[in-house]
Amino acid sequence: MSGSSALASAQPFGFGPAAKLVAVVDHLGAARASFYGNGIALRYAQVNGDHFDAVEEFDFSDLDAAMHLVGSFDYALSVMEPRLVLACVRRGVPVMFFDSLFGFWRLDHDLADLADVARTIRAGDDAQAAAAFAGLSVHESMVVSHMIATRSYAQMFPGVARRRDQLAELGFDTVTATGSMANLAEIEHLRGLEPRLSRTLVLNLGGFTNAFLDYDRRGGYVDILMAWTEHVARTRDDFDEIVICTGAFGDSFERRIGDVVLRCGLVPHAEFLRLVARRPVYLTPPGLTSLHEAVVIGTPAMLLPSQHYGHEFNRRSLDGTSVARWSASFDGLGIPVELPDDDLQGTLALAELADRIRADEALLAAFVANMDRELDAFVSRTDRDSEQWITDLGAVFAGEPIARVMATIEEEVGRVHASKPL
Repeated sequence: MSGSSALASAQPFGFGPAAKLVAVVDHLGAARASFYGNGIALRYAQVNGDHFDAVEEFDFSDLDAAMHLVGSFDYALSVMEPRLVLACVRRGVPVMFFDSLFGFWRLDHDLADLADVARTIRAGDDAQAAAAFAGLSVHESMVVSHMIATRSYAQMFPGVARRRDQLAELGFDTVTATGSMANLAEIEHLRGLEPRLSRTLVLNLGGFTNAFLDYDRRGGYVDILMAWTEHVARTRDDFDEIVICTGAFGDSFERRIGDVVLRCGLVPHAEFLRLVARRPVYLTPPGLTSLHEAVVIGTPAMLLPSQHYGHEFNRRSLDGTSVARWSASFDGLGIPVELPDDDLQGTLALAELADRIRADEALLAAFVANMDRELDAFVSRTDRDSEQWITDLGAVFAGEPIARVMATIEEEVGRVHASKPL
C-alpha cells in the first residue's frame, strides 16, 4: 500500500472518537494518515501527533471545501464524522466509516425513510445531496453514513447485530461488527506492567466536550468529582498519587494535598495506556472506549456516574454483568431523578443534577460519602472478581478483530492505488 494517502478525522465529541482513530491508523503499518478536524478531536490529535503524518485544523461543515480536500487523498477514514463521509461520497473517494455507538443512535424516521435519504445522497446532484443530509439529526446522520460509506464498521455492543441485520434487509450489507477499536498489539504487550501502581488512583473523565457539554457551561460533573478526589487525598492513607485524565481544563496542573500528589489534565494516549496497564485503582464513566481498553489491558474499572445520556445507555446495557457490581451512580443519593429517554434531554438532566449537587452542601456531602462507599467496595474485590469483570465484558465486546479489518482495507486500497496510471 506504499504511496497511497489517507485522510483521517473523528467527530469532536469527547476523546472517544479521536482515541479510536489513533488506534485505527496505528493498524496501517507502513502507511500513514493525515488528520484534519477541529474541536476536542483536533486537540487530541495534536497531543498524539506522532501517530499522523500531519495534523491540520479543518471544518467539514463546508461541503465544497471538504470535497476539494478529500479529492487530494486516495481514501478516507472517518470515526463517527458523517460530514467527511458525505464529502467523500460526493467526490467519489472511498471512505471507511467507524462507529462505536451503532446500536445506540435514536432515530426520528424509519430506517426505510433513511434509506431513501441515502440513495438521494448517492444519486442526486450536489444540492439535492446537501439538502437531504441537512435534514438529518446527528444520530440519523450516523446511521446514514453506514448506508453510504464504501465500508462501515460497528464496534460490537448490545443492539449492534440487530441494527446491522435491519440495514441488510434494506439492501445495505456493508456493515461489519468488530471487536475493540483499539490497537490490541500495542495494548496487549502492556498487560501486567511492573511495578504495580496499587497506591495510585486514576480517574478517566474523558474530553468532557460534545454538542451538549463543556466545562465552562456545565462543569458541575467535573467539579463534584474534583471535590471528592480532594477529599480522598485529605482523608485516606491508601493513595500516594491521584491522576485525573480530562480535557475539561485548558491546561494541565499538579498540586500536593497533604502527602498526596494530584495531577490533572490531558494525558497522551500511549502514556495513559501505560498508566492503566500498571493496574492502578481505575475509575471511569461507562464510556465504551475506556471499557474496551480496560478489557484488553486486563485492568478492571469502577464505573463513575454517567456524564451524559450515552453513558447511561451503556450502563443499562451492561446490567446483569459483573461490571454493574462496581458502579457508582447518582441513584445512590436517593434523589428522585426523571431521566428522559432522549440524548439531549437526558444529558441535560444529568448535567443539571450535577450542578445541583455542586450548589448544595448537604447533597455534595452525600455524594462524597456515597463515592467513598463505592470505592471501598471496589478496592476490596478479589482476584477472581477482577477476572470475572474482564470475562463478562470481553464476551459483550466480541467481534471481528480490528487488525483483520484494517489489513483488508490496506489490501483493497493498495490494489486500487496500484492500478492507477503513473
